[in-house]
Amino acid sequence: MRVEVCAELGVNHGGAVDEALRLVDMAAECGADSVKGQLYRAELLEHPGPRREMLQQYQLTVEQWDRVGAHARAQGLRFGLSAFDLDSMREAGAVSDFVKVASGDLHWRELVREAGHTEREVWLSTGMHCSLDAALAWGGIPAGQPGVVLHCVSAYPAPARDCNMVKALGELERNCQGARIGWSDHTEGPWCAVAAVACGASVIERHITTDRGQAGPDHGASDDRAALLEYVHAIRTAERACTVTGQKRLMPSEHATRDLAWRQQDGMRPCAASE
Repeated sequence: MRVEVCAELGVNHGGAVDEALRLVDMAAECGADSVKGQLYRAELLEHPGPRREMLQQYQLTVEQWDRVGAHARAQGLRFGLSAFDLDSMREAGAVSDFVKVASGDLHWRELVREAGHTEREVWLSTGMHCSLDAALAWGGIPAGQPGVVLHCVSAYPAPARDCNMVKALGELERNCQGARIGWSDHTEGPWCAVAAVACGASVIERHITTDRGQAGPDHGASDDRAALLEYVHAIRTAERACTVTGQKRLMPSEHATRDLAWRQQDGMRPCAASE
């Protein structure tokens, strides 16, 4: 099954719809399968001060995100939104193909329930939480509703030594029955994404930017065009390498080598008629 690569726009659009559209174009050109934005009201997220002012600067309305979503779908991409308050979650469900609850809100049961009420696919990110927390949150989603539970390490960048990929993905798969299991990747390079694919992840999420040198909170921890191309290529290669083809057997690519390398029981290779 194809791994879904989701390009996270975050706030790297800088509050400009045209930049969000350019990010969507970049994601499509680099081979992503979906894109995701963030719908919030800064006054509900932060107390008055510099951080609230920053978030207000990067805030897009649901109408603006609806335009971005239409642009994404026109290019064959699914479109999702993280929502950070109850009203935003309801609005997100009206304009997106999937909604997400961020790691910091995984324990906010009312928001998780509201995500379920959207009747969209629900993504839950599990950074800073254990697998039992994830299971409790997933239990708040109506049975049979499609969803994704994402392993995540909420550090920027996240060190590979903390990823615990085999154990974490396995626990999430056992404890969150019915959900697709994935990896929200804040590490450097594509290597942990490759490991996630090898461990069974079916969704990989990655922040993107048109320019890592721009001012803003997330650009430095995001992939630009060249890095995203490499990232998606690495995932597709891992995908092919992990494709189940049945029992171990002689593969078509091995035939020529077999004809040269196999030896008879006496240890001698068979000679050609001309030798």
